[in-house]
Amino acid sequence: MESIGTTTSSGSSLKNYSIATAMPSDLEKLSVMGHLFAQNYGAGVMSFKTNVFLEKMAGFMANRQGTVLCLHEDFELKGAIAGVLYENVFDGELCATELFWYVWPGAHKGSGTALLAAFEEWARWRGATRVTMALMLHNMPEALGSFYERKGYQPFEKHYVKRL
Repeated sequence: MESIGTTTSSGSSLKNYSIATAMPSDLEKLSVMGHLFAQNYGAGVMSFKTNVFLEKMAGFMANRQGTVLCLHEDFELKGAIAGVLYENVFDGELCATELFWYVWPGAHKGSGTALLAAFEEWARWRGATRVTMALMLHNMPEALGSFYERKGYQPFEKHYVKRL
C-alpha cells in the first residue's frame, strides 16, 4: 500500500490529508508520538526506549511483516498506526494486529478513523482474514469499545500485564 489521498471538509474549512507508508523523515516525530503514548498510557507497565522504538519502526518500514502508516495533514505528520501480520496458531489464517496507534492532539476529527480504515485496507491487501485492535483500559475504554463495535469489531479477550 503506497498511499491513500483524501480531501475532507469540516464546516467551512477545507482540510487535506493523506495516509501513506512511513518515510525515514517521519521517524523523529513518530518517536515523539511513541514516547507520549508510552508515558500517557503505559506508565508502570512499559518504559520507552527511543532507540528500540526507532529500530522497530524502521524494521516495519523495511520488511513486509509489518507496516507503519502515517497520516499527514497539510504536509504535517498528525497520526500513525503500526501493526504486524502473523499466522494464527489455531487455524493458520493470516491476522493483522495493531501495535501502535496515536493521533496528535488537535488533529482533524476523523483522523484516527481514517488511520484504522487504512490499516484494515493494508491487512486485506496482505491477505489477512482478521484484524485485532487493542483497547487500553485507561484510555477511554467505553468510548473506544463502542467505536470498535460500530466498526464491526467484537470483544474477544482481556489481557493482564505483570512487570517482572
